[in-house]
Amino acid sequence: FFGYISLWSFLFSWRILQQYIFGDFETDWVKVLPKMNKLWYPAFGMFVHWIGGVTILLIGVVQLFAITRTWDMRIHRILGTLYILGCFMASLGGNLFIYTAGGCVGGFNMDIAFSIAGWTMFVLATMTYYHARQGNRTQH
Repeated sequence: FFGYISLWSFLFSWRILQQYIFGDFETDWVKVLPKMNKLWYPAFGMFVHWIGGVTILLIGVVQLFAITRTWDMRIHRILGTLYILGCFMASLGGNLFIYTAGGCVGGFNMDIAFSIAGWTMFVLATMTYYHARQGNRTQH
């Protein structure tokens, strides 16, 4: 099951990478999100969001494998730290984009939903880190 999720996460990330780097920026991104090329911070926010999103897509599935927790806890800790940083990047970058680009493609409802999801991820990542540092495995 986790193997299929890992494969899907990798393929999804690869497709977005291809579109972001090799796609036609003016046609693919600016046409849908007109403020992407007017100011630097919407594009920067989307880039940070994308890097964080790819990180959590790829590392999140690996963290679910029991071997990362039973074989060597250092691996789990290193990957967990990268995962938490990815969550912060995805949350902050996505919200920076929403607030500076004039919103998402889907309008006000999408802005609110994605913003709440981003801040929720930020809070949950913070709580996960806190409980891990406290040694509270049940809450972690």
